[in-house]
Amino acid sequence: MPLGIYLHFDGLSFIMVSLTGLLGTMVVLYSLKDIKDNRRTYYPLLILALLSMILTFLSADLLSFYIFLEIATVTSYFLIIHEKTEIAFRAGMKYIIMTLAGAGMILLSIFLVYHLTGSYKFSMLVKLHSLEDKHLLWTIYLLFLGGCAVKAGIAPLHSWLPEAHPAAPSPVSALLSGISIKMGIYGLLRFFYSGELLLGAKSISSIILGLGVISMLIGVLLALLATDTKRILAFSSISQMGYILLGLGTGTTLGLAGGIYHIINHSLFKGLLFLCIGAVLHSTGERNLVNLGGLGKKMPLIAVTSLVASFSISGIPPFNGFISKGLLLKSISGVPWLNFVFTLTCAGTIAVFLKLYSHIFLGTLPERLSRQVQIKKIPLLMLIPLLILSLVCVLLGVLPGLVLGKLIFPTIGREIHFFSGKEHYINTIITIIAGFLIYLLSARTGLLFGKERLQCLTLNKFYSRLASVFVKTSTGIKMLDHQDLSTYLLWALIFLVVLLVIIC
Repeated sequence: MPLGIYLHFDGLSFIMVSLTGLLGTMVVLYSLKDIKDNRRTYYPLLILALLSMILTFLSADLLSFYIFLEIATVTSYFLIIHEKTEIAFRAGMKYIIMTLAGAGMILLSIFLVYHLTGSYKFSMLVKLHSLEDKHLLWTIYLLFLGGCAVKAGIAPLHSWLPEAHPAAPSPVSALLSGISIKMGIYGLLRFFYSGELLLGAKSISSIILGLGVISMLIGVLLALLATDTKRILAFSSISQMGYILLGLGTGTTLGLAGGIYHIINHSLFKGLLFLCIGAVLHSTGERNLVNLGGLGKKMPLIAVTSLVASFSISGIPPFNGFISKGLLLKSISGVPWLNFVFTLTCAGTIAVFLKLYSHIFLGTLPERLSRQVQIKKIPLLMLIPLLILSLVCVLLGVLPGLVLGKLIFPTIGREIHFFSGKEHYINTIITIIAGFLIYLLSARTGLLFGKERLQCLTLNKFYSRLASVFVKTSTGIKMLDHQDLSTYLLWALIFLVVLLVIIC
């Protein structure tokens, strides 16, 4: 197969490109009034990031997918460090190191696929099913899955995400969570759901499902314990990516439909949430819950759009999250322990957004904010995206057939007769009650505020120690060099041979 860029356009591409176009337009409009510094570099980078994301979703083969994915990664790095603070540079460095490590895993798996099939096309991946060497097959599967998991911020490869969001400008956070992390999920959809590949690899679906469950639980727990509003939303994104993997990991048409619908919904309500929090930050200069409160009267429109987004992500009817979570719940209806985990995570999500909303918009204004002469007025260009995204969240909840019948069912090649019956409504009532109880219990025991607990779940120390091992190893190898190029090349060759022996 000759090297080149190959693009195609199908149902899945249409969904992802449409999402990117909608959210990207909202981000650009919002940025016109929110971004004040370094505008000459910000907008070219933003447009390049959007273009590379669109081309990633239009890629017809693995190599094109990889090229545009990495262009999007690099441009996202420069957007994360836009404010050029020490925190931004540190978060950007963590982001680029982890995502480039993921890129290396993806690239190695792509080369192995080409070696075995002679093609980079997604349609040729089905040939892997007949591969006799199962060790090599699993190496390819795990490399690609691991690389995409890093890109998507899936636990336990998630630690860059809660660092990047607080450092990045709010519209960049909306784009990162709304679209950027979906590129990893899109890669999994193309790789494992081409033809009958997943049906011939039941074990990989179990791993995908397991990662989904881990992400759901870790993400919602860390979100419940955090106090920085943008970190709360970042941890929530980790949890919501788990919902999507749960659907994909069921290996069923219903789970796949629910996963794709949740991709759409998460892009909308999480983009809306980040823009709402950005409006609060723009107006008050504050993003810590401890220093916020009573803003509902001062910012009524932001309070309403934030409520729409909170109801949507909590899966409360008639908002869009209710439909996708209903599909996912039905896909695991025959597995009691998954039902329990799903319900528990949904309840935790409700508790998280009870905390977030009540401590920003309800209660009384803190003394620091009340002393301010005037809380900044939100410009119209920042309000328009919030209103549009809120409207879409309601529309997709009230009229789910617009997406299911016209987009998702044709994409997966099968129509499902889905109706949110009484079981889903009963489950929703249970999760709302449980969510209130979790919130009240957490507030009473002091878990909601104070120093963030369970820092071990962020895995920051683990990755710092891992980096230290790499530094010491590379230093040891450097000592063996003695400025002798031939010796250096010999050690490099030995390393590559050992790596290939392990792989093959």
